[in-house]
Amino acid sequence: QPHTSLDRVRELALDQTDFGLAGLAFATALFGSAVLALAVQAGQLDSLEAFALSRLDEAFQEEQWGIDAEAAERTARLELDATMIGIWFESLR
Repeated sequence: QPHTSLDRVRELALDQTDFGLAGLAFATALFGSAVLALAVQAGQLDSLEAFALSRLDEAFQEEQWGIDAEAAERTARLELDATMIGIWFESLR
């Protein structure tokens, strides 16, 4: 990543409260993207929209090959986590 991008992310992280940073850590792992996590935290993106964006490849594979029951169950659990992190960030605003 460009140094300017990393520096900006570092600045954003240093400005966080402990609860905000914990939420970002969780959301980054959940979405597989610090950018999506930061957008949800800032209220620029709904957590369920971010979750849908984070699994575009999985959704494409489901369209091509059908839905796997285990994968669907995992997706449902993760979607609950996405809802929860949205509530978490909303409560911190």
